[in-house]
Parts: sequence; C-alpha cells; structure tokens
Amino acid sequence: MKKKILCLFVLVILFLFTLVGCGDDKPTNETIDKIHNDYGVVIEKGDFDPKTIVCFEKITDEKIRNSVEAILANQEYNKDADIMILDVYLSLNGEKIQPNKEVTVIIPAKELNIDNTKEYLLFHIKDDNSVEALKLSLDDNNLKFNTTSFSYFVLVQKNDSTTHEHSYGSMYYERPATFFEDGNIAYYYCEECGKYFDENKKEVDSVVIPKLSTDIVLLVNGTKVADFVLSSSDETHINWDLTGINLKKGDLIEVADKADNTKKYDYFVDTSSNITEEFKVHNDADSASISIYCTLNGLQLSISGFEYDGITVKVKRKEEVSEYPMSEIEYNFGTPINSYIYGYLYLEKDDVIEVYDHDNDKSYGFSYVNKEDIWNTFLFSESSDNKILINKNARIGVEFDKNTNVIYIDAAYESNDGSSYSLDVYGKDLISMIKNVYQSDSDEYKTITYIMNHDATINNSDIIEALNKNGLVTYSVTADLKANDKIRIKNDSKNTYVKNDHLFDLYGFTSNLTAVEFDGDYIKVLEDAKYSITYMECVDGFVIEKMGASVNPDAKVQLNISSANPDSGLVDLTKNESNSNVYEIKNKELLVSDVFSIIYNGNNYAYSDIEVGQDLVKSIASGGYAFMMPKVAGIYNICFNVQTLKISIVLVEEKTENVLVSCKLYDSKNLNTMTLEGEEFKYTLTVSPGMYFGFIDQDANSVDDFKLSEPYDTSVITMLGSMIYIIGNANVTVYIHRTTHVVRVVVNG
Repeated sequence: MKKKILCLFVLVILFLFTLVGCGDDKPTNETIDKIHNDYGVVIEKGDFDPKTIVCFEKITDEKIRNSVEAILANQEYNKDADIMILDVYLSLNGEKIQPNKEVTVIIPAKELNIDNTKEYLLFHIKDDNSVEALKLSLDDNNLKFNTTSFSYFVLVQKNDSTTHEHSYGSMYYERPATFFEDGNIAYYYCEECGKYFDENKKEVDSVVIPKLSTDIVLLVNGTKVADFVLSSSDETHINWDLTGINLKKGDLIEVADKADNTKKYDYFVDTSSNITEEFKVHNDADSASISIYCTLNGLQLSISGFEYDGITVKVKRKEEVSEYPMSEIEYNFGTPINSYIYGYLYLEKDDVIEVYDHDNDKSYGFSYVNKEDIWNTFLFSESSDNKILINKNARIGVEFDKNTNVIYIDAAYESNDGSSYSLDVYGKDLISMIKNVYQSDSDEYKTITYIMNHDATINNSDIIEALNKNGLVTYSVTADLKANDKIRIKNDSKNTYVKNDHLFDLYGFTSNLTAVEFDGDYIKVLEDAKYSITYMECVDGFVIEKMGASVNPDAKVQLNISSANPDSGLVDLTKNESNSNVYEIKNKELLVSDVFSIIYNGNNYAYSDIEVGQDLVKSIASGGYAFMMPKVAGIYNICFNVQTLKISIVLVEEKTENVLVSCKLYDSKNLNTMTLEGEEFKYTLTVSPGMYFGFIDQDANSVDDFKLSEPYDTSVITMLGSMIYIIGNANVTVYIHRTTHVVRVVVNG
C-alpha cells in the first residue's frame, strides 16, 4: 500500500563565497532544539541538525494493524474500540535517525480521531516489539508525550476496567492557608479512583495550599523597611517584633511576605496603640516598637507611642495592659440611645477588662454589666478586683451606655455557611430547622446592618461580607424536650456541628443557667418544656428560649409596654370568660413609638410567638427576639393563650391623628420650622450618612404615625422603626401632609 508521508522538506540554499585569501569551508556544529512540519507536528527539547525533517503518518495497513494488536494482546485497553497507530520519526539526509536524549512530541488533535467523552492510553512499540506505556496529555488542542526513541505509537481507549464515571460527591470548600496550617483549594474527590479534581472538575495532582511563611517584612508607604523578628510561636500563637523604627504621622503600615513583597497580609489594628483603623500611624514616633500577634483568628498589629483620652476599653493580659478607644454613637430603635462602642475585640481566656473614663478618671467593671447578660458566666465572670474576667477565647463586642453607665457584652464568631441545619437531640432523630430569610426592607435586616455598618463597629468584616452575600438568614425550630435531653445544632451541608459555647442568649430563665448546662459537645436541658432554638449563621451563634411548661393557673399574664406612652409599664390581661386558657386586653391604644411584649410565668413572649396565619404586614413589626412594635397607631385587641403560648393581635381601628396646624422637622443636629405649601409642610436640607429625622406637631408631640410614600430613593434614605435614617449624601426636600401625615422625600438635583 502506498504510504502518504507528511514531511516538511527543508530548503537549504547554500551561498558559496570565493574570497581572495580565504581557505577551505569548515563544517559547523550548530544544533536547534525545536523542529516541526507543515501539519503542526512538533518535536522539541532535543539537539537537532537544522536539516532534520519531522515525518508523521497514520498507519491504516491491515497487516500492520493485526501485528500491532497481537503485540498489545496482554495490555489493558478497550479492544472493541478502534486504535490509532502513529508513525512519528526523524529523517536526516534521507535516513531515519533517533534522538540523542528524551524529546517532547506534540501532535495537533485535528490530525487524530478523538472522542472527547473517552479517556485514552498511549503505548510505544519499540524496535524489539516490547511495549512501553507512556504518560500522555490530551485535550481539545494537542496530544503531547515524551519519548527517548521513535517507532510506532498506539493511541487506544481505556476499557471499563481502567475508566469509570467519577463520583464527585459534594464539593469541599476552599480553606485558605494560615500561618499555622496548610489550606486547600475548592475541590472534589472520587472515592472510587482516589483522584482529586478542582472546582471545575478538572483533575489536579494536589489540592493543598502550603501554609504561610513566617518570614514577613514591614512596608512603610509601600517600601520595605525591615524584616520582622520571630520572637515566639506554638500551635495557636505567633509573635513577631521590631524595634528602633522611625515613623511619621500618616505613614501607611503594611505587612508582606519576605520572598514576595506584593503578597500582603491583612491584619487587625490595635487601636489602643499608635495606629489608626486606616492602618496609618497616629503620631510621630522615634525608635518605635512594632509587634504582631497572630492567633487562629488572624493578625493584630500594635505600635508604641500613643496616649489615650476619652472612654476606652482596658484589657489586661497577664501583666500587659492595652487600651482600645471607644467611639460615641447615637441610634434610635424606638428610644434614642447614646453609647460608646468599640466593636469586637479578640480576647483570650483570663484577660481582665474594664471600661475606663480618662476624662473623669473612673473605672466601670463587673457591677456595671447589663443584668440580663450576667447569666453568661461561661463567657465572662467577676474578677477578684470587680472587673470583668474573660473565661474563653472569643471575639467579644463591648458597648457602654453613657446615660445609664451600663456595659453590654456579647460575642461573635466566624460566619458560617450552610444550606440546611438540624437540631441533633442525642439518641433521637434529627429535627429539621426552618430557614428564615429576612428581606433587605425588613426591620430585622435594617437593625443588624445598621449596627454592623456603623463606623465604630470594627473587626466585623466577615459578618458584613456574609450579610452582603447571603442576606440575613436564621434557622429555627421548636421542640418538646425532656429533662436531661442533650441538644446541638448540625450543619447538614458540611456535616459539622455548631459549638455549644456559641450560645448567645437565654430567654425564659429566671436564674442564670439553672435551666441548661453544658455536657461535652452538647447542651443539656434540665426541665421538661417546649424550647425554641434559633441559629444565626452570619455570627455562628444561637439563642434558646424556654416556651413554657404546664399551665400555671396562678401566674399573671401581663402586657409589658416601654415608650413615652403614659400607660407604659406592666398591664394585666384578664381571663376570657369562655376560654380559661386565653387572657386578653381589649381596645388597647398603642402608639408607633411603643415597644411591647407579653410576660407570663416569668417568661417573655414577642413577635416570634404570634400565632401563625395572622396578617401582620400592615400592623405589627418585630423589635428583635424580645419585643414587638406597632407599625401604625391604633386600637388593638391582644390575646395570649397560656396553653399554646401563642399571641393573637387584631388591629380594631387605626388612630386618627390631629390635623397638623404647624410642624417642625428635627434631625440629629437641629430643630427646623417647616413651611406650609398647599396641604403639605416642607423643608429643604442637606443630609449625610448617620443623620436621621422625624417630626414635631403644634403641641410639641412627636408625629409617630407618619407614613413614608413609596417609591423613595433607597440609596439616600431608609426606614428604621419610626425614624427616617440617612444612608447617602444628598440635598433633599421633605414634605409631610397635614391630614394624612404621608411623608415624601425628594432628592434634589
């Protein structure tokens, strides 16, 4: 059979120069490392004479095919599929030659009959008819392999014993490398063949991201200044130090990998030291000391040379005292609150903290902690000197109400990410938890994002990222539990469990932790009761509320109102004549500024306990886990069933407010007189993020029943409770209708 040989013939034009005084031509030793032919077949990484020719042929002769198949009889491949016999060789001066070392052969895929749904093997039949299995790389573009000699190469399909449909299972999430341990890329793993695949299901040799090098350097304004000195390290802590560094106010401080200065590391600032939240030096410092402290939560950097004033959080760790300046903020969720807030501190077990007023030289310790937080003894307790002793490693938020001198303490953990959760009751079946997604216009979402987005709330970037990515998501379940039942929360999608000490709050308990205790990885309940458990994944924490036990005929049912209403406080509900389990209060007037709940048998019941099926979109809003708020002023009938522990609320009549004779607009800075134009009062002002405003009528009363007209510019304003909050910079004109109290906010320009 006539062979069709695809050869690239190299045309060599020799110029012979006969020059006076020149001797005979001398041979050359020139070689090249890469040659190819017109069909794209390439042989590289060799030492080739420039006149060498690359030849390539697909063998179809039946006698040769039969001979090759006989030689491959003992090899494992799909013998029912067609084979491709490839004759690749080199020719020099009309003779076949062999390479003098290993070379790489690249054949365009278009020259091959490839089924992209199959996997292939490549065998090399040597001159002595021995068979060599070669490692190949095959994609949509090329077949690529290495060889030390040329003869027949046979491309075959894998058979059923050497190929299978990979069982990828669930993807393992990416885990960044840290200074303490390796990380991994996002990957899949086939248990049948033991191979790893990246997130695009492409096979990879390794999924490991090597742990970070402890060789790090200091960059000041982008320029390397010095190498950090590793002073100590163990499995959970690393310390680096630098001394004698001259810094100027405003210098930008960065930390980078020593081998690659473009690889920079994020860090938290120790704002009690000489560095701002913008990672810049507070004030000039000659021969400053710089320390980096690394835990499993990340890096924290501090610089010497800063003095404090105002209100701070003092942290004593062993013999070292650090301070964290608190920022003054004001927010309003029905009642204006002025507080000092730091945000979240990374604290360790046995740290001792206090709030300190430098202006008045006064310390606030354990006796000033909010009484409702005192139950949380596993997180903190009283130190021997009446300060606050931290009982576990945690990221802890600290807030100080300057009006009442009350300290509020809570914890937040690294945001979790899952698609479903269950309540694991030891020795019993899992109970699925219900997913609750709060829309961006809900009071719950506005409340948490207002607090988290506040400039003073720092070290919470992962929480903000989780809220922006997933929204505000909670998972809840109500379960009848017996005394000594043990519970924990399972992340079904990751097959992991929420740690029991991520318990944020307890409701319905009258004496600290007497209703539950920690038992290994579980929380054990100590009383027969119906319990409500709610988990919030953006802070990886949960709350437990005891819904109640058997009906107590002697217990009072009371309406708890907190507002400027003259009737605020506790108001008794009366027993319904036809149903002894129902207590009610009829024709109760509630204002928009009211915040209320039901108190029964020492427990608090609120929005989450409202009977399912009631249409509350218009009338009632959530005030968080512990309260409810009217959306409109009006007359309400409120009932509470002591057997089902459910609340029923009916809006009987919306309250008709007085016609506005005059109106003033108050913002966070001024009280402004509005002018009447037709049936609306109006006022124009320039607003910026953090401001809020409301309205005062002719009797100096707050206009709490106003309704914000939609649509409005959500990039500038938002509703939060009974206030209009500013979230953008703009010049606006505000209108309020004198009879309907409908408010319009028009962005000018």
